[in-house]
Formats: sequence, structure tokens, C-alpha cells
Amino acid sequence: MMGRTHFQVGILSYVLASTVPHIANLPVIGGGRGEINIAAACIAGAAALMADVDSQHSKINQMNPVVGSANKLVDTGEDILKRLLSIIFTLGIGSGILFFRSDIIKMLWYFDKIKPYAEGITYGAAAFFLILGVCGREGTRVLTKLPLIGNIYTGITTGINKGSALLKRMMMIIIYGGAGLWIIGYNASHGKDPYLYLVGALFIAAVIFPHRSFFHSIEGFLIFTAAVSYLSNRIGYPEFRYAFMIGYISHLYFTDIFTKEGVPLSVLPRILEKIGLHKRLRKFKLYSLLHQVLSIRLRVPLISTGTKLGNIFEKGYVLTLLVTSIVSFVIFDGSIKLI
Repeated sequence: MMGRTHFQVGILSYVLASTVPHIANLPVIGGGRGEINIAAACIAGAAALMADVDSQHSKINQMNPVVGSANKLVDTGEDILKRLLSIIFTLGIGSGILFFRSDIIKMLWYFDKIKPYAEGITYGAAAFFLILGVCGREGTRVLTKLPLIGNIYTGITTGINKGSALLKRMMMIIIYGGAGLWIIGYNASHGKDPYLYLVGALFIAAVIFPHRSFFHSIEGFLIFTAAVSYLSNRIGYPEFRYAFMIGYISHLYFTDIFTKEGVPLSVLPRILEKIGLHKRLRKFKLYSLLHQVLSIRLRVPLISTGTKLGNIFEKGYVLTLLVTSIVSFVIFDGSIKLI
């Protein structure tokens, strides 16, 4: 689902979990207080975005000032290159035809059938490309449909898109991987706190694992929650861990489970396959059975993210949760505090 939907569902899931008695009575939620903590609700919303931290296109990375700024810089460079390319293939070609018009006309004279129209064809082609350049995006759209020249232009722009995506990924590796290595190195030299090793490892995992793998699995949820629990205890607000748990779970099992891709039951099969242990262990029947079970992807494929029907479903889903949250808050006499 879209990032904004994850954020909204994360907050509303926290509100429901905090106000519905049978859920709020659980010690891990709130001990039955029926209390909504504004700061905790914001954490739940942020946690609902964290599962997408491994994608450079995700909402959480757009909000991250470091990664977001790096991505904007790459996007700006990409736009400049595409604009220059468009100018070259429109105004550039048109100007080139005019500059070499005499030579072009002479070449066209070799063809008897078009010799009488040589000048008209030359000046007409120049005018056509110059007009495309002046028309901006519409001109570029027409350019892509031209035979040969359009194919060359599209091929180059595709290369620019791939280069931009690769550069964004490299920036993520440098930022998250560098931060993770620094935390681990600093902790090894000073505190040697095992939980800080875990925090550093999470930063590195964000650039090692592909999207919808580790951070969309139960293992990713448990490890991330352990790290956040440590940090929330350090700042003196241990209750924030529960808000994080609810928000993160909402991403996996309240939203992404409705997409065609679903979420993995476990990331262990993928890890074992990547490190080569799967080939050695698959001869054992018990392992093969466990591998088959853990490889299941949990999904109720109702939508495709980004489609018109998908957007309608997401808005309806959020609206339903919002109404339910308001009703729950009113019926069960919920209360609100800032922090």
C-alpha cells in the first residue's frame, strides 16, 4: 500500500488497540487505561513506515532528511539530464538541420522523386523539431513516438532512469551502511552494549536485504522491536515500544497482507538459500518440510498498489478504521494525553 495509508493505519491501529477494552487490557498495550498518548500515536505512525526502510522510494526515506536530500539531488540531476537530452533531440536537431541545410538539400537532390521538394522537406523538418522543442513536455511526448530518433531518445532516457535508481541505491548504502558500521565501531571501542550492535546491524540490513524480505518478516519485526525497546527504555518512555509494535504490525498484517505480493512468513528460507546452506540441508525431510512452510507468503490479494481500484480500497479502508476508532473512543470513554 501507499506510504500515507501505512502511516494512517498505523495511528488508527494504535487508537483502536488503546481504547477497545479487551485489547487495551493486555499488559503489552496499556494495562486497560484506555488512554491515547499523542506522542505514542505518532510513533505508531512512523513505525508503520519503518518496514519500507529498505526501499529508496519509500515514504520513510523521503521523510529522512539525509536520504531524502540525497534523493532530491539525484532527481534534480536526472531532470537536468533529461531536459538537456530533450533540447538536443528537438531544438538541437532543428538547429542542426538549418545549419547544414545546403548540404542536406544537395543530398536530397540525388533522389529524383523528392528533388523538387528538397528545400520544403529540409525547412519543414527543421521547423518540426524546433516546434517540438518549444512545446516542452508535449513535444517530448511526440518525440518518443518518432521512428528511430524516438527509439534512440527513449533508450537514452531509460539508461538515465537506471543510472538514477542505481545512484540512489548507492547513496542509501553509503548513508545507512556507513551509519551502521560507525555505530558498531563506536560501540566496540567504547560501550560494548549488545543492543547497540543490534541497532547498527539494522542500519546495515536496510541496504543488504531486498524490499519485502527481512523487514517484512516476523524476524525483522522482532529484531526491530528489540532495538526500539532498548532505545525507549534509555530515554525513559518504555511505553513507546508498544506503540512501535502496533504500528509495525499494522504495516505487515493489516495492510500489506492485502496486496498481491503479500508478506513472507519468515525470511529464514531466503537467508539459507543465499548463503548456500539450503542445498546441503534440503536432503533432510524435516528441513524440506520446514522450508516449505516458512516460505509461504501471507496474503489476501485484494489490491495492487498504485492502481485506481487499489487507491479506492485504501481510502475506504482508512475511512472505516477512522470511523471505528472514533466510535470506540466515544463508547469506551477514551482519554487523551500529550506524552
